[in-house]
Amino acid sequence: MRGREFTMKDAYSFHATEKCMEEYYKKMQGAYARIFKNLELKNVLHVTSDNGTMGGRDSREYMCISDNGMDDIAICGCGLAWNAEVLPANTKECPACKKPIKIERANELGHIYCLCQRYSKPLNLTFINESGKQQLIEMATFGIGVDRIVVSIIEQHHDDRGIKWPENIAPYKYNIITLNMDDENLVKQSQKLYDEMLARGESVLWDDRNLSAGVKLKDSDLIGIPNKIVISNKGVSHEKR
Repeated sequence: MRGREFTMKDAYSFHATEKCMEEYYKKMQGAYARIFKNLELKNVLHVTSDNGTMGGRDSREYMCISDNGMDDIAICGCGLAWNAEVLPANTKECPACKKPIKIERANELGHIYCLCQRYSKPLNLTFINESGKQQLIEMATFGIGVDRIVVSIIEQHHDDRGIKWPENIAPYKYNIITLNMDDENLVKQSQKLYDEMLARGESVLWDDRNLSAGVKLKDSDLIGIPNKIVISNKGVSHEKR
């Protein structure tokens, strides 16, 4: 499951010691887990994977279970999971506890691993340590596929009307929709509410286009704004998607 473009949040860390690298690696593990939780993504697993041509060790991928995913992951009830490509073909048992494993399709959201001295050694990337000696730098790398996150969120958060963005990442939290822009009272009421919400620091979009009510309501659904505030002659109504 890919977009036409691939936007990546890419980070590399540089450390004086292997212990420092491992401590930072664990902090990033926790940070990534919190990111996916705050994005309201469900069924995201931290799986053992292959470093590939990049080298290093402790390769872990963050995989989101999806019928439309591009990878197979093996999951055991004991809590362990792997990218299926790192397991021998036709493996049916967990290597750790020997319980049956389940194969699921998944979408890769992120990848982290320790590079150690994989690149600092051939490049002679060193620093002067406390003893005044040259010492090789330890490295780790961390990446998130931004486009794949967007795709996974849409897959999990939608209905028959369109996208339902979680409030944390919605383009706007509220959409004020004035149904009749020819009614001066409705326009004044909408303008007042819009100004008040902006003053409170709310993320709000006012649809002040002179279009039909149906078009405005449909566009709001397509954009995926989680809260609609509809202002009409019948009063003010609030709908949460």
